[in-house]
Parts: sequence; structure tokens; C-alpha cells
Amino acid sequence: MNNSPEMIPLNPDPQRNRRLIACAIHVTAVLIAPAGWWIKLLALPLGAFLLGTYRQAWISEERFLRQFVFMFVPQQMMSWPLDRFQSIETRQAKDPGSESSLFGSQDWFIFQVFDWLVPWRFGKLRLRLRLENGKRVLVWQGMSDENYEENLELLKEHTGLPVAAPDGTVSDEEWRKRQGEVPPE
Repeated sequence: MNNSPEMIPLNPDPQRNRRLIACAIHVTAVLIAPAGWWIKLLALPLGAFLLGTYRQAWISEERFLRQFVFMFVPQQMMSWPLDRFQSIETRQAKDPGSESSLFGSQDWFIFQVFDWLVPWRFGKLRLRLRLENGKRVLVWQGMSDENYEENLELLKEHTGLPVAAPDGTVSDEEWRKRQGEVPPE
């Protein structure tokens, strides 16, 4: 996708070139490893899946766009007009490592790695846009508070939509701002 001035990418940058280099290193290591051919046949696509599968989103003056990239192959671009949305929803899902420790003291590191590799699958923080019919469009999911805050600010700035609770309710003050009313002093 060409990042023209009117297309603002949401964070994080997928760093496609770094992912391709990491995948090339993975392929080289798998091919020279002293393993059977069937293990190599399993390991090669696994590396391409983990390193080359991600979601990327953009916002423009008129549209929200999202594209899924599967094993370095871009899939069909999804696009929604901004005027079809009524609010921005924020959500914090249960922390994947909060109840049990899968990897002992390395949980934080492991979840950071998975957040970078497959942010579309892991991550307790979510931003969604709610359509007028009540359906939701996932904008971003991850574990980075910094990316979450930056993306939330980008959405608020470029859509002018109020931030709502996950059930879709909007505060009275937000609703008045959206309708152009001045809140009472």
C-alpha cells in the first residue's frame, strides 16, 4: 500500500523489510540444519506464517482501510466510509498471562515477542469502530500502551467520533459534543 499524504498508517509499523530479512535467515537456517526433509517442510511455512502474517490499517479523511497480510501475501483491502461509524470503542481484554504462568518469569518477554509476530491474534488492548447498525470493526489489537494511546488519538483526531464503552454507550458530554451542543457549565 502506498502511504500517500492522505493515508495515515496506524501503529505499529509492520516493518516488512525486517520481517523479510528475518524470514530469509530462518529459511537459510532450516535448509542447512541437520534435520529430516519432513521437519524442514513443516518449519519453512511456519516461519513464513509467524513472520509474514499481520494486519495493517490506515485512516484517511473519508475512509478507514484495513488489510490482512498472510505469509507476506497481501489480501483484499477492506474499506469503510468514516461517516458510517458512530463511535470509537476501547476494550481491555483479560491479560493472557494474568491467571497462569505459561513460561515462568519469561511470560512478559514471550508475550512481547508474540505481540510483535502476530499482533492480530494476541494482545489485551483493542480499538474498534462501531457502525450505525451496531456491528464493530476491529481497528487495532496489541499489548503496547504507547501504540494504543497513539492510535486512539489518531482515531479521535481524524474521525471526530466520541469514545464509547464496549456496550456502545456514550457519555452525555460526548454525545452533546458530537451533536454540536455546548455542555452545561
